[in-house]
Amino acid sequence: MSGSGESAGQQATGPAPLGQGAQSELLRRHPLFRRLDPALLGELVKFAVVRRLGDSELVFRQGDPGNALYGVLGGRVRIFAPGPEGGEITLNLLEPGELFGEIATLDGKPRTASAVAMEATVLLQLRRDALLAALRQHPQLAEAVILLLCERIRWTSDLIEDAAFLPLPQRLAKRLLALARLHGDAEGRIRLRLSQKELATLVGASRESVNKLLSQWREQGLVQLQRQRLLLVDPAGLARVAERDAEAA
Repeated sequence: MSGSGESAGQQATGPAPLGQGAQSELLRRHPLFRRLDPALLGELVKFAVVRRLGDSELVFRQGDPGNALYGVLGGRVRIFAPGPEGGEITLNLLEPGELFGEIATLDGKPRTASAVAMEATVLLQLRRDALLAALRQHPQLAEAVILLLCERIRWTSDLIEDAAFLPLPQRLAKRLLALARLHGDAEGRIRLRLSQKELATLVGASRESVNKLLSQWREQGLVQLQRQRLLLVDPAGLARVAERDAEAA
């Protein structure tokens, strides 16, 4: 992975920069800003900059200052927490239209996780002082932030419960079904380019364990492996795996 310096991020090759109209549209599409007056959105965009990153380039590291909120204009971003001895766990995968980095941006404390581009990516970076000023002036924005934070807490709680109580087959089946809903095409193919190591970090398991399980499911006709992409051949069958293991857990 590359360094996280912002000057490097702005110079990286990637999709062409997008204008203020596209930046405002990103904010308008998100529940956090949906009810705001268009004029206010335009003011917020004036305090934003566009960052362009290459594949595998860091947006920020865990522990970095929380000085900006980010939105994905193009490309994809992976949120992860590094562990001891070089290990890591993936917390979320983000596509265009999604925001991230809100926790440290709001409380001003260090980043709780790291973020990395999964491909050539364009980000909207909104300064913390501009966001806080808008929160003070617009109660409806503060309410939307509270709802967003509650959603994040519920998501994190689900991850912790799955890791603590569910066996690997159910964790993996649930995550594959969720990836197909969020990042899949009409044929059930997950569009994200994910190695088995990256998939393992999504469920808190070793690459060897995930590889063994996927091989079993391929033989059972549940999935197909296609050049770092997965095709869910039998989503209903995977759902049954999740339900069966849930009852046994």
